[in-house]
Amino acid sequence: MSQVLTVNGPQVRIQEPTVQAPLRYRYNDEHRVELELRNSVIRLGKYHVDTLSKMNELGSIFVDQGRFRAAEVMFVQSILGLMKAPNTHYRGTHYESILETLERLGELLQCQGLYVRAEELQKNILGSKQRTLGEDHLLTLTCMTNLSITYKHEERWKEAEELDFQVLEQRKIQLGMLHEDTLASMGNLATTYRNQNRWEEAERLETYVMNAFQSREQGEKNPDTLISMTNLASTYSGEERWLEAEALGIKAVEGFKKVQGDEHPDTLSSMSSLAKTYDSEGKWLEAHGRLMEAEARWMKAEALDVEVITRRAKVLGQKHTRTLATVAHLASTHRNRRKWKEAERLGAGLIGVLTKTRGPEHPQTREEKMNLASVCRNQGRHGEAERLEKEATGTREIFAVPANWIQFDQV
Repeated sequence: MSQVLTVNGPQVRIQEPTVQAPLRYRYNDEHRVELELRNSVIRLGKYHVDTLSKMNELGSIFVDQGRFRAAEVMFVQSILGLMKAPNTHYRGTHYESILETLERLGELLQCQGLYVRAEELQKNILGSKQRTLGEDHLLTLTCMTNLSITYKHEERWKEAEELDFQVLEQRKIQLGMLHEDTLASMGNLATTYRNQNRWEEAERLETYVMNAFQSREQGEKNPDTLISMTNLASTYSGEERWLEAEALGIKAVEGFKKVQGDEHPDTLSSMSSLAKTYDSEGKWLEAHGRLMEAEARWMKAEALDVEVITRRAKVLGQKHTRTLATVAHLASTHRNRRKWKEAERLGAGLIGVLTKTRGPEHPQTREEKMNLASVCRNQGRHGEAERLEKEATGTREIFAVPANWIQFDQV
């Protein structure tokens, strides 16, 4: 039987299930599209454009479920099918569909931690769109945003900033300052600034975005307003403005619960962000010798993480990327509190699930092995720590994208 995440009081364990697991996230959509795909293959054939469109739709559902390998199969089959269709050339009938599917594949490579291949693919797509649509076309700008996200994963902040800034300036000109896509670009640039510790620039943009959404009809009930509050709270946390970070983070969580409900993914993301604020504040308090206050913040972070894990396991699934990310943060909080046994139990189970679902070479799998190594060292088990460190730093296998997927427009 497969391993699952279970919550027991203040702790989270990964153990063998004793009852049937709940249906996975978007199971009904998955079942419906699978039936539609089968019927389309029978009626129209496996290379018909409607069949290939259903493959894309099913692949997108798999991505939402965190089933990246299954999604990869769907996208690749769709691309290869479209390439066999007539009129697949510049401005041809299926050209845009292939580019769209390739973009999804690029995002999928990001999710799998294959950033080098994601970048290679996205650069080729961007070049194709620049040649066929123009450098300032809105679809070209979306492609630039996707490439910027890959640069962020690679911590190439200057390159990400250059793309984010270019996209923002063009969207200002074409869509206006208050268009939702322009505001989204401001948020992307603010994230890049935040990761470079450029707090004032990030705060200025995030404040503008929050006020812009807040001024609309729904005001603070607008989910976009609440998302911008969460982002600004994270910036306050980076600036060590703890009271403001906590207050705004709590306000966002309470707003999401009222507007979206307790189990909506946005609600859970805001709770997870607040937990990170408490965690960071705990580290700051510990560094300043305020140990009892630090412990209190870590306990709040731990309680939030447990609640988020419970709800994400129910809503998204036990092995979904976001569920596992929250488990990883809870393990980190255990390490901060020197709860080595709890951190080891959670970390070992997490590595087991990540190895099966993401693979041993995925960056998160490697990172968790390094974290578990530190736990072993703190318990005096240096041999185990060295073994884990060697596994985490070994040679990485990279998924190779065939050249004809990314250079098909030369046909």
